[in-house]
Formats: sequence, C-alpha cells, structure tokens
Amino acid sequence: MKGRLPFDGPSLGEVLKKTFHDDVPLKGEHWRNVSWEAKDLLLKMLRKNPTQRIDLEEALKHPWIQVRIQ
Repeated sequence: MKGRLPFDGPSLGEVLKKTFHDDVPLKGEHWRNVSWEAKDLLLKMLRKNPTQRIDLEEALKHPWIQVRIQ
C-alpha cells in the first residue's frame, strides 16, 4: 500500500486549504478493512483544535490500544 495525502486537489494550495479546513476523510476502499475503533482513535488524535484533541493518557486508555497491549 502506497502512502498518500488524505486530501486531493488540482493544486498544492487547494490541498493545503482542505488540510486546514476539512475533516480527515476516513472513507474509501483503503479504509474498508480498518476497524471503527482504529478510525475513532485516529479522528480523536487528529482534531484540529488542540484543546479537543485526545491526550496521551486518554489515547493509551482507548479500546483500540487496550486490546493490543494486553
């Protein structure tokens, strides 16, 4: 699987604009096999507003992480 930007657009300026103003799209074929728990954690870690972003302690308590460290 090749890495790619979460946003696309006709120009770099348009991609950057979407990066600052749009939510991260977790849809499409490459996200089909990603669990809801993983998507939930990603969305919480990628919130634009830092005061709403999940912190390290909360992330470590997230169900997706807990299943993997037990």
